Amino acid sequence: MKNNLSLQVVTRITVFIILAFSIYLLFAGHQSPGGGFIGGLMTASAIVLLYISYDYKTISQVVKIFFPYLIGTGLLMAIATGFIGMFVGYPFMKQFFDYFYIPILGDV
Repeated sequence: MKNNLSLQVVTRITVFIILAFSIYLLFAGHQSPGGGFIGGLMTASAIVLLYISYDYKTISQVVKIFFPYLIGTGLLMAIATGFIGMFVGYPFMKQFFDYFYIPILGDV
């Protein structure tokens, strides 16, 4: 199937905007309900748009991520963060937070 050239040109611009907005959502909404989740959804939508506009072979050369390993790593990190509270005597999935100063971003 031959891809549309105009779709590919618009995708190059749109993916940049979507990724920039997803980073904004991640940092602006990390203290709000769903902030990080929505940022991840926006990033996934940008990747899906790339796969729709271009073929799999082209995107695989640019995005060198093996997604099954990425999914497994994310799941292991989610489970591990749930168990951190149990190791120090709190219930599973106990919420902990702290503020850190990052020079460009300020208090995070």
